[in-house]
Amino acid sequence: MQPIQAGHRGDSRLRFVFDDGVVSFVLAADVTFGDIARTLGGLSSRRYGSPVAIDVTLGSRGAGAARDMSRRSGVPA
Repeated sequence: MQPIQAGHRGDSRLRFVFDDGVVSFVLAADVTFGDIARTLGGLSSRRYGSPVAIDVTLGSRGAGAARDMSRRSGVPA
C-alpha cells in the first residue's frame, strides 16, 4: 500500500483507504460524522470494496485567519 500524503498543509481532507487505492475529498469546516458516513455510503462497494482505513485530516488555521480573528476580538495575534 502506498503512503498517504496530503497535497496542501492547510487543507482539511477526508480519505477512504482501500486495498487498491485511496479516494480523497476536501472537507467543509462544518462537516459531521453523518456527512462522512453518507459520503462513504455513496461510494460503490463493487468498485472499491470495504475501506481498510478512514483518514480525517483537519487543516490548521493559517496566520491570516488568526489575524482576522484578532481584529474582530481586539486581541493581537
